[in-house]
Parts: sequence; C-alpha cells; structure tokens
Amino acid sequence: MGATTQNLQQTADVLGLREALNLLTVQLCELLDALVMLTERSADVLMAGRTHGQQAVPIPFGFKVSIWMDAMLRHLERFQQLRPRLLTAMMGGAVGNFASLGEIGPAVQREVAKRLRLTPMPLPADPVAELVCLLGMLASTGSAVASEVARLMANEFGKVSEALGEGDVGSSTTPQKRNPKKSAAVIALSAQIRALVPLALEEKRSPFAWTSSGDA
Repeated sequence: MGATTQNLQQTADVLGLREALNLLTVQLCELLDALVMLTERSADVLMAGRTHGQQAVPIPFGFKVSIWMDAMLRHLERFQQLRPRLLTAMMGGAVGNFASLGEIGPAVQREVAKRLRLTPMPLPADPVAELVCLLGMLASTGSAVASEVARLMANEFGKVSEALGEGDVGSSTTPQKRNPKKSAAVIALSAQIRALVPLALEEKRSPFAWTSSGDA
C-alpha cells in the first residue's frame, strides 16, 4: 500500500497513546474534583503565607489549594489542545510525500484516519516529544505540591498530614511520626518523568529520526 513500517508503528502507537490520554484526563478530572472540595472546605482556614520560606501575610489554606487547582486546570487544557496534533494517522511512505501512492495518497491517509478516529497528518512530524514535555510539566507541578505538603507536615508547621491507609504506620521505627511517604514517592517519580524530557527532545533533533530521513 506504500506505507512504511514507521507509518504503521507510529499510527498504532498513537492508538495506545489515545487510551493513555483518556485515562490521564479522567484522573486529572478526579484530582480537580478533590481540589475543589478541599478549596471550599478550607476557604476560611487561616495560615501564614510565606515567601522565600519566611512568613509574610496570612492567607486561607484554600487560597493555596486554589493555586494548585489552577495549575492542574491549565495542564488539562494543554492535554486537550495536544490531541489533534498527537492523535494522527500517517501513511506518507518512506519520506512522507506519498511517493508510492501518488495522487490518491492523501485520500488514503484521510480514510485510514477516519476509520481509526484520528486526524490525518498533513506533513511528517513528531508530536510525541510535545507529549513528553507536557508530562514533564505535569510532573513538575505534582512535585511542587508534594514538596509543599511534606514541608507543611513537619512538626514545626503541623498544617497538613497524609492520610494513613488501613494497616499503615507513619514510621516503622518511631510510631509518633507520620512520614510524608506519599509525597516522597511523588517527588521521586516526578524526577524520573522530567528526566525523559531531554531524551525526547534529543530524539526529535537526531539526524537518524524517522521524519523525512530518506530511509525507511
């Protein structure tokens, strides 16, 4: 049919990425619902607002949570905007110019995209790097929130605490402690995700990347 192996692999990968995006969207919406409830519940709970780690002026805790909520809303918007650029079908052949299919090439690609509920890719492109960058931004926000929660859990502040699951303990050696274990996990996983961003950008600029390389 004139499509190269890369065309088939990337189009198939996109179908998996669509499912991942759908799951991520659901999770972000659930997180936003929880943040809305927490914002409303803590709208009148005063705490010290801090800049540079020092006390500044009083703020409601709900104000702090609303900032987290706003950041997550913007991430959700970015992922929605990414969909038409990421969820594409490509059938352009070895260098992306429909050389084997000729004049009917674009029509074939449109029909494939229609059947798979994707967008036809007008020109060879690599939208995956953008996805990885957005995941890095989301991970960065998650790490910032987790770091703040861990800080506010310290005995010196005592403003928040992580919920303990059934059978869980705050510390394996000192039972009076409640370690920020979930926050620590978020921070560690966030670092791993952010580390993938430079690799994705390096792949995008590589002379051996698939995009119009001339070899398939």
